[in-house]
Amino acid sequence: MDIIDLVLDADNELLFQVTVEGTRDADTRCRLMIERDDFSYVFNGSVDNEGKVSVVIPTLKKRISEGTYGAHLEVLVDDRIFIPLSFNAKFSQSLKVTAESVSRVVKPNVGASASIISSNSSNKKPKLSETPSKKMTKSNKKVDVSSLTKRQMRQLLEVLDKKNGR
Repeated sequence: MDIIDLVLDADNELLFQVTVEGTRDADTRCRLMIERDDFSYVFNGSVDNEGKVSVVIPTLKKRISEGTYGAHLEVLVDDRIFIPLSFNAKFSQSLKVTAESVSRVVKPNVGASASIISSNSSNKKPKLSETPSKKMTKSNKKVDVSSLTKRQMRQLLEVLDKKNGR
């Protein structure tokens, strides 16, 4: 059985060529039936003078789910029903792309630095003073923190805490 792909969230138009043969002119109508075990949908078609049938299937997004359904074209001639065409209708969502902004939480950079406040000689380890001189604080020489003793580290932290008002 043929499968026709249809879009679930948009209108679909199907065109069929129908030929009715007989000895007399008759009132001819066409309709498309889409069904599953628990439901059936019928869509009326319009027939032109050349026998072309147009059936419009509206958006079925809120009525059925994606999947394959049985379908057939019914041709009604006077009081008789003919089914000249059967197929499967496969409904799927149309391709959709969405984008949304995502805000990132910027983590503050954590770092530590130290500067020499006063130094007696270049060979000795630096000593920290709680009251830095104006001349030395402007130069802000960098010191390798790993060379400080625990006592000097505590003094440095105390100075920084006082400076920050803690």
